[in-house]
Amino acid sequence: MTFTENESFKHKLAKELLCKWLKEKRSGSGSPGDGVHLEYPLIPAMRHYAHGNLLSYGYYGSDIDVDYYKSNTTDCAPSYSQCILNNDIPLAVLDIAVVDKGCVFEGFEVYHTHRVDYNKREKIMKLTEGLDFKLYEISAEKILCQTKVPDDIYKLCDIIIDSSHPQWQLREPCKESTSGVSVGEGPLTPPKQPSEYTPIWMTSILDWQRIKGRYKKTS
Repeated sequence: MTFTENESFKHKLAKELLCKWLKEKRSGSGSPGDGVHLEYPLIPAMRHYAHGNLLSYGYYGSDIDVDYYKSNTTDCAPSYSQCILNNDIPLAVLDIAVVDKGCVFEGFEVYHTHRVDYNKREKIMKLTEGLDFKLYEISAEKILCQTKVPDDIYKLCDIIIDSSHPQWQLREPCKESTSGVSVGEGPLTPPKQPSEYTPIWMTSILDWQRIKGRYKKTS
């Protein structure tokens, strides 16, 4: 059976491979729950305004029931169902989460045919807004085409959320094409630099010139 004949297997394999690469390139501080985790649920209690970070399940001093997660999960990285059992309703589940010093600083989403949908991005954006958190997106195909561990994994990814940036914006929801592949979804729209804007006075001149027929089509 080929990868294309079983999309879920391709997606699962790509996530596990990316997680392995990230683990090889990182070393945690030794705090409970530090490391790289697959299928990491995000719950409202992880947001901590005073701390300025998205806190992990092993961080004492937050609203998270740390004792429960330390006692009932492996390395303070619960599954979706374990969160539900503790009456913590996950807002979203990251394909991969990177936890360091008790905080979730990065997330990775792996996609095959469909990029991360707008609703999921919006939930994560609202939860992490103003905090030190970035979310990256990468295709399963790009991961599985590598012949060795990439020197710089981030170069293979698109950054789709940078919550620490006050002007980071979500794109509008996309429409589905007839082939079932998402159209128009992609990285979030970063803020434009001043040089990217056309001055109002220049826009007016260009509009006037078009009206006067100064811009003619050439055959």
